[in-house]
Formats: sequence, C-alpha cells, structure tokens
Amino acid sequence: MKVLTQKFADVVGMDFRKLELDIPINNDDDAVKYCLDHEGLYFETYEISSITIDNKEFHTDPENHSERNYVGITSLYNAADLIGILEAQYAKALVMSDEFSDERRKDLKEKIAEFKRERPDVKYIDEPGTQNAYIRINPDDKVYDKSGQQKWPGLKQ
Repeated sequence: MKVLTQKFADVVGMDFRKLELDIPINNDDDAVKYCLDHEGLYFETYEISSITIDNKEFHTDPENHSERNYVGITSLYNAADLIGILEAQYAKALVMSDEFSDERRKDLKEKIAEFKRERPDVKYIDEPGTQNAYIRINPDDKVYDKSGQQKWPGLKQ
C-alpha cells in the first residue's frame, strides 16, 4: 500500500476569473511558467493524496493550500510609493477645472488618505486593466516578475 501525493495549481486570469483548475505540477516553478504562458494573474497550490486498496482509488480532500502567487508583475510598491504617485496625479488635476477633474481630485485625496494610514511594510501591485487601483499583497503571498523570478517576499528589489 503506497500513498501518492500530487501537487496541483488553480490559475486565475487577468480578469479575476478562474483560468484553469486542477493543473498537476511538480513545483511552484511549473505553475509560474503556466501563468506566464497563459496570461494568468496568480495561482494557488494544494496537494491531494491518493491510495489504492483492492483496485479502488481513494483521495484525500485538498490540503496544504498556498497563499496567492502573483505572476508577471512589473512593479511592487509600498504605501509611500503610492502616495507619491497619487500626489503627483493630484497636482496635475489641480490645474484642470471641470466636473470630471473635481471628482478625480476627490477620489485621489481619499486614496492618499487611505495609504497614509497603511503600515510602511505592506506591499502592493497594480491591478490589471485599471488605473490607480492596487492589490494589497498579504504577508504570505509571493510575487514573480515577467521572467518568472521571485520578487517578494524577502528578496531585494
């Protein structure tokens, strides 16, 4: 009787919809490559063990779930970085005077205040397909760049 354990990945696309489920992988590098090849935004991994008894195969529920692993990320920010970006946009919006610009300044001001309340060690990435929207990276998440190299956590930027 031998227990076999297989690692799998679920990949989420740039539109935040599941791109592919239950992809058998050997390690995280396989999932990173899959994301890069198929325009995945992030993947999560898990393991399923199986055993065969009397020619019947039994499986465990998925276990050892990973946090999110973001792939193809070009920029990693902290709150101070985002405050600087948003303050520069706010300064540009000050010279314009129309209803849209008034609303934009209000929105930027709210976002700046939000990031000023944030801890300095929190990291963010750009939200795909948006402007001035960012995804907060959780402490156990990982971030890989477009070449598949890990950028976060614990690596110098």
